[in-house]
Amino acid sequence: MMVGSSPHPTHQDYDGTTRAVHCAAGYTGPVPFDECTAAVTGESWTYTFAKAGTWKYHNHAAANDFGSVIVQ
Repeated sequence: MMVGSSPHPTHQDYDGTTRAVHCAAGYTGPVPFDECTAAVTGESWTYTFAKAGTWKYHNHAAANDFGSVIVQ
């Protein structure tokens, strides 16, 4: 799975920037709720949410796989 903030394909719900912006080389803004590089087999990915809300996500490798994380 490759975690992507919704909506697909822009990934802009969590921080208002698109995947093209927050996954670009040299980006210095807030850490995005996106796994910006493809996971290597056996590699793990973690994310700590910095703000409350209901944040939808999808599997960028298979966009029909999706869910939500509720942060209070």
